[in-house]
Amino acid sequence: LRCGLKSLPGLTVFDKELCSSAAAVDLDPTKVTVNVRRLGLTGQQVEQYLRYEHNIQVELSDLYNVLFMVGPGNDDNDVEALLVGFNQLVARYREKKLVLPATTLPPLPRQIMTPREAFFAAAESVPLTDSLGRVSTETITCYPPGIPILCPGEEITAEIVDYIAIMINEGYQVQGPRDGGLTRLRVVRD
Repeated sequence: LRCGLKSLPGLTVFDKELCSSAAAVDLDPTKVTVNVRRLGLTGQQVEQYLRYEHNIQVELSDLYNVLFMVGPGNDDNDVEALLVGFNQLVARYREKKLVLPATTLPPLPRQIMTPREAFFAAAESVPLTDSLGRVSTETITCYPPGIPILCPGEEITAEIVDYIAIMINEGYQVQGPRDGGLTRLRVVRD
């Protein structure tokens, strides 16, 4: 599967060469991560394509990657079906140059209060765009990957608000805030 995917233009497959640093000592051979950014697609778009066009369920997708797990329940037919799906995807999209947001996780915010102090502090709900410089009383997590972007007691920065807007625009689920649409955010009352 890795070799077949690596031979397709526009895809990058995580492989053992990424394990040359002290941060990674080995690669789980049952997990295959494919970066699709050079196709001009998001991982979620590829997940939807494979699900609805080829009846293939991925393990996880994020802004630029899809993850597959291959184990004892899979056979050569499963691998071949996945390669056929990716071949058709690459043939359809390799000539398209879609512009994707250049997104990286925002820097870790400054901790102004302990999470407990912020959670129990007097709070008010303000528009997300008016929350800059304020202290959050809520946890904000986009799924996937499910890593908190903002926790109670942390200062809300422009980078965080921009990142949240991109993730919402790309269709990611926001979890944690009282306002599920995240038009408003609960902050410590001044």
